[in-house]
Amino acid sequence: MGKILIIDDDLAMRRTIARILEGAGFDVLIAEDGRIGLELFRAHAPSLVITDLLMPGKDGLETIRDIRSSGQGTKILATSGGWRTAKLDFLSVAAEFGADLVLSKPFRARDLLDLVERLLGPGVRRV
Repeated sequence: MGKILIIDDDLAMRRTIARILEGAGFDVLIAEDGRIGLELFRAHAPSLVITDLLMPGKDGLETIRDIRSSGQGTKILATSGGWRTAKLDFLSVAAEFGADLVLSKPFRARDLLDLVERLLGPGVRRV
């Protein structure tokens, strides 16, 4: 089973996502921002990156762009806490930047696991 990199500036969210994925048998790496996330991405070549969009420093959109420019076929799941304005829906923008799927926060554990399975293929998780 491949590694999954979680990039989120919210400690509670990082821990929650990690607990869900580790409970399903995944090997998880965590980073609190896009800069550290990209360092881990380069060092460990995860199969999937789950990134928040709005973070201080290097945000999720920049991180998605950099992962896509690496030329690796890494899958990307973008998450956001509903940051929508009349002019901008960040999850839609994330898809345009190259996210394979998007997930609005808050979400249920089952929804996260279903999307991870969609991205990595059926039967990848141990339940």
